[in-house]
Amino acid sequence: MDWLPVVAGLGLVQLFLMVFGFHTMNNRLQMAILTLDLRLAGALQSQIEQHMEGIAANLGDVNPIQAVLAQFLQGRAQNAPIVQEISQTERDSEGKFSN
Repeated sequence: MDWLPVVAGLGLVQLFLMVFGFHTMNNRLQMAILTLDLRLAGALQSQIEQHMEGIAANLGDVNPIQAVLAQFLQGRAQNAPIVQEISQTERDSEGKFSN
């Protein structure tokens, strides 16, 4: 009996089973990653919502002095010059700064 066709046939069957197995593992891995991603997104979203609700509950009323100070600082920030002139300080003959 010639064993070459038998070995070739078994090799092809093994190759087919390996490709099928890798394809199945790839699909299951993709589904597991997708499920993990969805679960993590839901968990993070719920944690952020709970945290933001806690921050909103702890803020309370705005202090009038803080509101005036915030308005003052915003006004100063908007009216501040963008570019300031640089003045050069002169040095004397010894290389020291003069007043």
